[in-house]
Amino acid sequence: KNWYMDERHRFIAGMMAEKEKYTELVGSHKGDRTQYALYGQYTVQVNDRYKNIFGLRYQYSSDQVKTYNEWIPQWQQLYCLSSDEVIYTNIGKSFILPRIYDYFYTVAAVDLKPECGWNYELGYKKNFANGYLRVSSFYIDVDNKIKVVKETPKKKIKNVGRFKNPGIEIEYGPIVNDAWNWNVGLTYANPKNKLEDGTWEQTFPKLQCSAGITYKKDKLDSSLTLQCAAKRPHQIKNYLDLSFHAGYKVSKTDYFAIDVYNVLNRRDVTTEYDWISYYGDPRTVVVRYRHTFG
Repeated sequence: KNWYMDERHRFIAGMMAEKEKYTELVGSHKGDRTQYALYGQYTVQVNDRYKNIFGLRYQYSSDQVKTYNEWIPQWQQLYCLSSDEVIYTNIGKSFILPRIYDYFYTVAAVDLKPECGWNYELGYKKNFANGYLRVSSFYIDVDNKIKVVKETPKKKIKNVGRFKNPGIEIEYGPIVNDAWNWNVGLTYANPKNKLEDGTWEQTFPKLQCSAGITYKKDKLDSSLTLQCAAKRPHQIKNYLDLSFHAGYKVSKTDYFAIDVYNVLNRRDVTTEYDWISYYGDPRTVVVRYRHTFG
């Protein structure tokens, strides 16, 4: 529900209710969780350049192990340097419950705690007549990180300690003309987890890049997209994925497209979990046809 009190003040309120149930296909464990949340957001336009956004969420969660009552605040600021550029800040609390089956994934882990911490972001956005620039720095600090660990005789999901991730993101997207545009993005971070023995372990790639070029003219559209990840944990080789798309609007109601994923046909690890490496699909060609009725 939105309330516009006047030109400079706005209030949003809402609620959420959710019920989850889980039953093992092999085994006898069962789990359930009920969640309710009330949230509000208050926006105040202090002056023509400066805006504040305050958010607050109350979350009630009850499962087979414990009941939680949590207050989750957020505060955003936006300052317009001009009509085309803005500086912003964002501070928010994070609260992530264990998945229902985490409690009995391998052995009973009734002492699991939610991941709880704070996220901080400072950024700059500028729109040009022929493109845009986005720059932001961020810092994530979370306690009670949930992770699968090796223990005798079985693996176990448990809280392993503190997770930190400072980093910076840059994205630039120029518009060449009315048909062509391209973009490039870079994220450099230092994601690491503090283990029980006090040592820090890298958990995700430190360097991630993306680039793309798009053509759209009349009935034809096409794009070429590149994603890569480097400086990955556990000496995993760099990830590189190139995708291609081409589409043609046959009529107002009919659209034909061809997509090619993993154009280079690389066998790269996409994710690593439970000490198992998951690989992406080989080169895949997908042909699509869409018809809109009515």
